[in-house]
Amino acid sequence: MRRTKELKPRVWHRYYDHNVPTTIRYPRFPVQSLVHIAAAQFPHKPAINLYGTELTFTELRAQVLRMTNALGRLNVRKGDRVGLAMSNSTQYIIDDKAALSLGAVVVNVDPFYTHADLPKISWNHADHQLHRGPPNNTGHPQSRGHLAGQGKTAAENH
Repeated sequence: MRRTKELKPRVWHRYYDHNVPTTIRYPRFPVQSLVHIAAAQFPHKPAINLYGTELTFTELRAQVLRMTNALGRLNVRKGDRVGLAMSNSTQYIIDDKAALSLGAVVVNVDPFYTHADLPKISWNHADHQLHRGPPNNTGHPQSRGHLAGQGKTAAENH
C-alpha cells in the first residue's frame, strides 16, 4: 500500500505499529458498490455467514437489489434518513446497503429501545424507519419491517 500525504502528527499515532500508516487512500466509489464488484468477481463465494445463515455474493446482491426496489417504491430518496432498528443480522447488512444504494443516510437505532422510546428518539433523526423482528425458528429475521408513515411494510414490497 502506498503511503498518502501525511497529516499533522496526532497524539495517538505514537501507539501505532511501525508498519501501520497514519492515513490511507480510500477508493473513489460508494461502499455499496462493493457488493456488486464482489458479486462479479466471486459469485459463488460466501459473502455472509452469520448465525448459521450463509449467502453467496450473488445471493447478497440479489437481496440488496430487491430491498432497494422495495424501499424505492416506498419513496425513500437520496438524502432521506432511514432508521434501522435491528440487531446484527443478515437482514441488517441487506437493508443498510439497500438504503445506501438509494442515496439515503442510515441512522442506526438501538433495537432494544421499547416501542414507547422510538418516537422520542427516531422521529427526530429519521425520515423513514425500518424495524425488523428477531430471527424466527428458521434463523431468518421475521419480515415485520415497516417504514413509518408509508402505510405499507418494506416486507410487503420486498
